[in-house]
Amino acid sequence: MKILLSFLLVVASAFGVPALSTNEIARGEVVGLCVVRGETVNIKPDSLIIYKAKIKLDSPLRRAEEEVVVYSKRPIPQWLFGKRVRAVVIYGGDERGGRYWLVRINEE
Repeated sequence: MKILLSFLLVVASAFGVPALSTNEIARGEVVGLCVVRGETVNIKPDSLIIYKAKIKLDSPLRRAEEEVVVYSKRPIPQWLFGKRVRAVVIYGGDERGGRYWLVRINEE
């Protein structure tokens, strides 16, 4: 029994674990806004309404991206389109991929 338990622990630790989510600041211009259903971006439940914003960044976040798509379950004001913003985002996901989720957004 001890051998089986230690084998299971070794096998379980061999698989990847989710990355830690960190708050990051995204500064830039909002170049896109839209409203989609959860099914179009592979988010469950399928009927969930998701708000998307595309921000052209002044400086890249984790990767060398010029634009980042952020998601929110709360409406993103349409008047932010074309404006410079400061957004607090959190990265949710693991080593297979993830999304940036909007925590707060303010016009600069």
